[in-house]
Amino acid sequence: VTRDLSVTHLGHFVTAPGHFVHRPRGTGQWLAIYCMEGAGRARVGKTEHSLASGDLLFLEPTRGHEYEADSVNPWSIFWVHFIGQRAKDYVESLGWTRDAPVLHVPETGILLESFEDLYRHTLHGMSDAEMMAMGTAWARLLGLARIGIRARESRARLMEDKILRVMSKLRETPQADW
Repeated sequence: VTRDLSVTHLGHFVTAPGHFVHRPRGTGQWLAIYCMEGAGRARVGKTEHSLASGDLLFLEPTRGHEYEADSVNPWSIFWVHFIGQRAKDYVESLGWTRDAPVLHVPETGILLESFEDLYRHTLHGMSDAEMMAMGTAWARLLGLARIGIRARESRARLMEDKILRVMSKLRETPQADW
């Protein structure tokens, strides 16, 4: 199953002033960057994109790019490099295109929790089981992003929006008398 979708690198930066990356030839993997707070920008090819809280950027393999945190309001991000025979299928299922590489997924709490689950699998080494778990956790995060994007685009999905807000509040204040 890891040939379909596999995480190769991942990490996060919290309020990262001066964070800047320039890759004229891109990378050998897909790269997803999710902005949790703050702001930044990305140049993909010759087009510049602004990024703010809730924005999810996908950079395709071997396409030149650069990105950086805003100098006044630097971003907090998590990032995932990934590969696989179905990697592009996953990205395109979110509505990504080469001309529109930034998607808006405002459920930052839900995606952060899912990223933390993905990250936990790195703490025990890179066994076959952990690699499979990371791929599965990454697929789950992409699925949650898809739900968030669809809920934003389609007002017919108001119930999903309400459920996602309630789940976020439960996570933010577990001590409350729910």
